[in-house]
Amino acid sequence: MADIDKKLLKWKGQIDAAKTGKAQEEGKMESVKARLNDEVGCKTVSQAEKKLKEIDKEANKLSDELDDGIAEIEKDYGELL
Repeated sequence: MADIDKKLLKWKGQIDAAKTGKAQEEGKMESVKARLNDEVGCKTVSQAEKKLKEIDKEANKLSDELDDGIAEIEKDYGELL
């Protein structure tokens, strides 16, 4: 009987530790979601991923425009540079 009691107590301790760990991780996730909402205006990770794709697309467009502008300046004023 004592062995069973020890095993049950051990399992109870493991279950309690797992519950505590789960609660901590859920708290961290809520904190990250709140930060995501505050800083980026997104309520879900999928919204943030979509917004990131849009921002990346816009950044690439601006980079291309900048490269074109530099190329045009070099073409027009290359002898002065």
